[in-house]
Amino acid sequence: MTNQVGIRAHTEHGDAVLFEQSAHVYLLEGGAPASISGVLPRLVPGERGIFSADQALATVGTPHSFFPSTVTGPIT
Repeated sequence: MTNQVGIRAHTEHGDAVLFEQSAHVYLLEGGAPASISGVLPRLVPGERGIFSADQALATVGTPHSFFPSTVTGPIT
């Protein structure tokens, strides 16, 4: 439950949240982040729960004025 409280306290509906691909909160807590907090999980490959800043930036992508902040813009 504490994971969900933390996600809800630090996000707003429609936000994207980065999770390492084997994170407990993603694998074992079902759709709770989306259901409770209205966030979109974005998975980042990592090792034992850790990913680098470069991996996070690559996952987030470049914002685009015609797309919501949770969706990366088209590749140009």
